[in-house]
Amino acid sequence: MITKLLIDAQMRSIEDKLWQQWLVKYQNMDKSNFMSFDKFKELTFKPEKAIDNNKLTSEEAIEKAIEIRNLDKEVE
Repeated sequence: MITKLLIDAQMRSIEDKLWQQWLVKYQNMDKSNFMSFDKFKELTFKPEKAIDNNKLTSEEAIEKAIEIRNLDKEVE
């Protein structure tokens, strides 16, 4: 039960950060490049390709972790 609450709280935090990122992008949108927040969120969470974490080399895992950390820094 507590785990589910923590996961829900984390997801709300991530969605809040995504909302802030979308608002920044929204300022430069016009009719030709408008994207709804729902579409932005869908594209953000859509995996580029399926990753089998059991088959990542150490270098690939570190590279992926750095990418994730950089994405989090962009939102702040």
